[in-house]
Amino acid sequence: MTTATPSSQDPQAQAAAPGGEQRTFSTEVQQLLHLMVHSLYSKKEIFLRELISNSSDAIDTLRFLALTRPELKPAAEGELAEAPAIEIAIDKDQKIIRITDTGIGMTRQQVIDNIGTIARSGTATLVKQLAQQKEKAQSGQALDVIGQFGVGFYSAFMVADKVELDTLSAEPGAEPVLWTCHGGGTYTISSSSRRRIGTTVTLHLNSDAAEFLEDWRLEGIVKQYSNYVKWPIKLGERQLNRATALWAKRPSEVSEDEYKDFYKELMGGFVTDEPLARLHIHLDAPYQFQAIVYIPQKPGFDFLADRDDKRRGMQLYVRRVFILDHADELLPPWLRFVRGVVDSDDLPLNVSREILQKNQVISAIQKQLVKKILDELKRAKNDKPDLYRAFFEEFGTVLKEGIFLDAGNREKVAEICLWQSLKTPVDKHITLPEYVAAMPEGQDEIYFITGSSRAVLEASPHVESLRRLGVDVLLLTDAVDEWVVQGLSEFDKKKLKPVHKGDFTPPKVKPKDGSDESKEKSEPEAKPGDEAELGSLVAHLRSRFQEQVKEVRLSSRLEGSPCVLVSDEGDLGPHMEQILLRAGRKVQVQKPILEINPKNPLVKSLAHLLVVRPGSDDVATYSDLILDLAYLAQGAVPRPGSTLAALGKVLERDLRSVAT
Repeated sequence: MTTATPSSQDPQAQAAAPGGEQRTFSTEVQQLLHLMVHSLYSKKEIFLRELISNSSDAIDTLRFLALTRPELKPAAEGELAEAPAIEIAIDKDQKIIRITDTGIGMTRQQVIDNIGTIARSGTATLVKQLAQQKEKAQSGQALDVIGQFGVGFYSAFMVADKVELDTLSAEPGAEPVLWTCHGGGTYTISSSSRRRIGTTVTLHLNSDAAEFLEDWRLEGIVKQYSNYVKWPIKLGERQLNRATALWAKRPSEVSEDEYKDFYKELMGGFVTDEPLARLHIHLDAPYQFQAIVYIPQKPGFDFLADRDDKRRGMQLYVRRVFILDHADELLPPWLRFVRGVVDSDDLPLNVSREILQKNQVISAIQKQLVKKILDELKRAKNDKPDLYRAFFEEFGTVLKEGIFLDAGNREKVAEICLWQSLKTPVDKHITLPEYVAAMPEGQDEIYFITGSSRAVLEASPHVESLRRLGVDVLLLTDAVDEWVVQGLSEFDKKKLKPVHKGDFTPPKVKPKDGSDESKEKSEPEAKPGDEAELGSLVAHLRSRFQEQVKEVRLSSRLEGSPCVLVSDEGDLGPHMEQILLRAGRKVQVQKPILEINPKNPLVKSLAHLLVVRPGSDDVATYSDLILDLAYLAQGAVPRPGSTLAALGKVLERDLRSVAT
């Protein structure tokens, strides 16, 4: 190749250096190279991923173009007929790494254009971002930028103080080109003696990059980032990468053993059970992507890791090149137990987390994944109920977060959740569709109550009238349930109604066939003066407990219990208050409402005692016990010492009357 003479019309061309033409980078690219050379980055290893990816693209390009341009086929050209491959060579004595491919190669003009591409798109922004990252590093903050920007070929200068690119294009008549740069403001283009179509990038490593001269180090980088690149990556005679990506195959081409082994690999190897379900996805519209997704039965060893970078998740590949091990943008947080791989050709190789968060391709992929996972979970619930129940015991709390967080899928998530209820045995669950189907005529709402345990809720005065009527109540005991019901206001056009909040009146349901529980219970006739006595008792309790409760009123929800505490509409319930307090949150505790049962003998007796002995110590004692009993029904009393003293006094008096 004849050395080109600098053109007076080319502002980048300089006087020819010995053996070639010296050209000058733009100011912005010089700034970029300066940052690459003089800044310390945490992931210098990414240079190998970038160069291997360039080599893979070059091989793909040659094979694609050769389909329609027979003159590019090297089949009849002797040594050029070798199988496509990417070769890595190490020279420890010279501190050199070479990456060679059998791809399309480049002409002189293509070298100038392609190596300088970054100068034409976003260099100023990139330089600014890299400078900001450098400032973070100097202030002691974690720095992790390489692989997050379009640095591509220039990442070589993180580890090398001199880079050479020796290339021969497959274009007929092309001559070999040698590009050389020391990381400064200029580079040199000269002729080369190369005969083999393709490209070799030679890195003359700087003093602090000696680790990359070790075979084991390069092999580890290849297996992490480029394990599924479809062309063989060789170090000497040894192939470093797996090359075959299961997700790129048709499902019929993958054996069960291969699926099982891949599941173990994604779960970190420490798993003996099989997944609940598996998805193998190939979609081309609206965007192209391939995926293998596993829904585990049990959590992996890293599921409860307190940092995302310590927890595995959905892995992201672009054209089989590894990008992220925990791409949480691919799935919403309420599906964080799912494991798998997504590979798309419609994303840029150097995609950043910022780009992922705003990228419509990622949004479309997430939408498709969520839909297919929810469909698969519904199928598992119907076809494998026992396995699904075990799965839900492990991940149900996480899955239910989707009811609150994902408005678009709220009802679909709620449909596959399992719930406890008054009518389900302790070891069984009910779904919302099953609850709705079993609702008696006259019940128009889905009733629920939240609390710390099933035992407390089953014994709660709030549910006793509904139990007598044969009406089921959902017992919500998970901490997340308090948020769930805020997001799920209705299901299947049936509103969700808390029985422990507001002014609740039991429904008028029609009795079910022969069910004694559904029959209306006859009430004793009210005696003259009862209403006035109860009114006086309500006024008395309002005055006595004005600091403890918001209101005192007669109850229509109670069946046999004397009293109950009720949260007002919109207020936090006592269970939610305790959850927030245990989490260290500041909570403005709301005063409850005290409801008393006008049909209860204790309430009636206290109302009468207030009339005949107003101001007596007994009225005060029994009044305090009424409030304590209401607290006790919730699970705890605020002043246990005073409660015990009052109970002792009452029991002693009662025992004396029995003894005499």
